[in-house]
Amino acid sequence: MKLYLVGAGVGSLDYLTNYAKNIIVKADLVITSERLFEAQSSLNSKMIFLELSAIEECLIKQKEKQIVAVLVSGDVGFFSIAKKLSKKFADVELVNGLSSLQYFAAKLQV
Repeated sequence: MKLYLVGAGVGSLDYLTNYAKNIIVKADLVITSERLFEAQSSLNSKMIFLELSAIEECLIKQKEKQIVAVLVSGDVGFFSIAKKLSKKFADVELVNGLSSLQYFAAKLQV
């Protein structure tokens, strides 16, 4: 299984990078939170939402899937499940998105 941990930014499709969108579209399974599911489920019909505590167990069961993406809020480097999952699974790629800090700075015109 190739696991992509995708930073979904502030949650809107408009703020996903093209690279992140391509991964989501091509994935055999996409796992996310309910909030992100509502905003991004149009990208992949195989998208499901799970509670944070259930994601790791679901991934362990997905060995037959070739490409799995987990969408995480904000930046994959800060305050996300990405750190825990990247230590637990072997073939993991972190895909950065637009961070909340970048979005906030732009709104402040800084």
